[in-house]
Amino acid sequence: MTIPVVEATQVFNVTSNATSTGAITLSLGTIATDDIILAIIALDGTGGNPTGVINQSPTTMTALQNTDEGNVEIEMLWIRVGATPPTTLTLSWTGAEQCRVMIMRISGALKGADIIDTIGTGLTNGATTTATPVSDASTEIDTLYIGAVAVDRDRVDSGDGIISGTGWSTLGTSGSSGGANGAGLVVGELDQAAIGNPADPGFGTWASDQIAAYVINIKSPPPATRSQVFIS
Repeated sequence: MTIPVVEATQVFNVTSNATSTGAITLSLGTIATDDIILAIIALDGTGGNPTGVINQSPTTMTALQNTDEGNVEIEMLWIRVGATPPTTLTLSWTGAEQCRVMIMRISGALKGADIIDTIGTGLTNGATTTATPVSDASTEIDTLYIGAVAVDRDRVDSGDGIISGTGWSTLGTSGSSGGANGAGLVVGELDQAAIGNPADPGFGTWASDQIAAYVINIKSPPPATRSQVFIS
């Protein structure tokens, strides 16, 4: 077995306060059948419940968890690539708000509908410079953990990222250009070979503001069936 791999990422930013949708042309390198497209959305204000539609069949992305602080929220959506690789992704949400999105292409995930091993409890805070969401224990070997934090306003900059948590590394940092009406996003990853509890990711440090965060982990395929030889 091998751990799923983040092959490519891209960032998309909605800076208008008068829209509830965003159309994205995918730029993720060579997208192959059975790759996973994962979208992580940091949404400002009181908008809510982002959804995603991609131009393939099936079209609708699966929402994992919506963690809403009240002033900022985070949502992760995923879909498996079909026979014809998609080229566009359209996100929608309730209410006209700004958002920041990171999209990633992941190879080597379990083939099937239940690619998610665990989803950690969402973390919110009304005034903090750091965030440490919980990484739930993996129940299978060789899983890929993805953790993310959405930060209200224009607090996030290029110097922010993973500041603690053994094995965690910063996957991407995307600051807001929307001022008081924007949202920033920081994403990290960890490879977990064994079953059990990894470290929790520590994100920071920005000027104190509201945050919403959580962690998921993604399964790898089961090992190939081994032939058995009996000697008598």
